[in-house]
Amino acid sequence: MLSHLDNIDTTSIRWIMVILAQEPNISRTQPAERFCEHFDWRSANGRLNKTGCAIALRRLERYGLFQLPKARDIACNDPARRRHLAPYPARTNSGAA
Repeated sequence: MLSHLDNIDTTSIRWIMVILAQEPNISRTQPAERFCEHFDWRSANGRLNKTGCAIALRRLERYGLFQLPKARDIACNDPARRRHLAPYPARTNSGAA
């Protein structure tokens, strides 16, 4: 299996550095999405390879080549963000022996 980094060259790195410098308020996911669109980076199913690109960008960030935007601090257990499901219907004992 090829590393996601095998598909990124110095031109690609410079391009992402320009995007990050020009747009300081960009979200953490947007650089990967824009990279995939700009360089037509797709997975085997033909979709943009945003996950693979995000992994590669995080690795390049760890190597010190640039700094990605900070992840938003969103509480996963925030009641306001939960889906509101209908309550379960009351159980009946019909048919019980």
